[in-house]
Amino acid sequence: MSLIHVSVLPFLVLLPAAAAALLALGVSPRISRAVALGTTATALAIGLTLGGMLLLEDLTALRGAPELGMSSLFSLELDRLSLPFLWVVLASGFVLVLSAPRREQTRAGLVILLTTESALVLLLLARDFRLFLLGWFVSLVPLLGLGSRRLVSRAGLVFAAAATIPLLAVLVVAGLSPSDDTFEIGQLGAGLLSPERSSTLLLLVTGAYVVRQGIFPFHSWVRASLQTNASLASTSFLVSFSGAYFMARAGRPLFAEVGADGLAWLPWLHSLTAVLGVLLALGGRSLRELVAGMSIAFSAFLGLGVSTAEALGAAGAAVQVLTYGLGLSGLRLCISSLEARVGTTDFDSLGGVILSAPALAAAFVVTGLASVGLPGFLGFVGEDILVHGLLEANPAVAALMVGSTALAAIAFLRAFTRVFLVRRAGGPVLLDLLPRERAGLAVIIAALLGFGLFPGVLF
Repeated sequence: MSLIHVSVLPFLVLLPAAAAALLALGVSPRISRAVALGTTATALAIGLTLGGMLLLEDLTALRGAPELGMSSLFSLELDRLSLPFLWVVLASGFVLVLSAPRREQTRAGLVILLTTESALVLLLLARDFRLFLLGWFVSLVPLLGLGSRRLVSRAGLVFAAAATIPLLAVLVVAGLSPSDDTFEIGQLGAGLLSPERSSTLLLLVTGAYVVRQGIFPFHSWVRASLQTNASLASTSFLVSFSGAYFMARAGRPLFAEVGADGLAWLPWLHSLTAVLGVLLALGGRSLRELVAGMSIAFSAFLGLGVSTAEALGAAGAAVQVLTYGLGLSGLRLCISSLEARVGTTDFDSLGGVILSAPALAAAFVVTGLASVGLPGFLGFVGEDILVHGLLEANPAVAALMVGSTALAAIAFLRAFTRVFLVRRAGGPVLLDLLPRERAGLAVIIAALLGFGLFPGVLF
């Protein structure tokens, strides 16, 4: 069986949006957290069930809504390309609601989280570009109010505009095609009479991707988002990952049609971004700056995979979506838990944390090492596939990726040593992870380890 219809897909999109609307009515914080937790848990359960059907029953895709007589505009579909992104969005949403510090789980923050989750799910499941664009835009709106600092809000405004304007132009150019499938997201502009228009379409798609993914010179918004609480920072990180999905879904078919010779600069732009991210991680003076640098570098690594013409590189990128999405979400939760206890993540103010919080130290080091490719975890599998794919396409860029990954690991281990191992006079004594924090981090670690030991279930 290659394709089946599943009417639950629209429900998966609407469920978080309905919960966000309920919370916006002004229910109490306790009820807000309960509603958000129940909603994200239900959505994750549905996503895991659908993913299991897709992987275990050898299906090409699960499709929802058309059989109900609705317009093809509202057609939703889940396939193996969108599945890892969907799992990351749903799992991260659940873990954030379950484990993030209570002071960060405000009603407004939960509304933003649920709204963004709903928009991202729509973006991942939509097959018509116009519906995709709706999810793209709505997922950006919460970033406009990421924090009280004017710099963050201004950066969010510039980022939202820069990431959306190219897609509005894509809508216009694709609409010039006489083909009936002109707005099919995997066939944008199919049937365009002019090769120049197809090339223009590819440049517009690439421009939107570069901004959304946080590729240089648009990487600064990723760092700015880390100045907010864990829930919003992780939400913004998931938003950036959707740029890689767009490039894989719409950009790769255009590469095949137009040819990528005109974008030979793109792998080098990814490499520059990765180097800048690693340097930020190495020179950072706090755990927040460390993870900001790692996030920028890993976004570039992911972009290298989805933008290469080699299928092996794209397969590695699909695996790394789970690794980076879950691993960095785990790191952010550990950092947020630490900051909630001592009020800072600066290296100079911390030290010897492992003595009073061994579980926190263990979760931090495991999620970090899993992210940089420790053997036995999913990151090792994805990195190996990704590097082999890049070696076929561009050996020099592959070498830069390997070197950047090694430096990211060094930066992480240095930070871990300074914060958790080196004892300082007057160092903090803090409460270890709470049961709900342990549960959320356990979900992340179990997924990274389970998929790392049995990666065959993803292929």
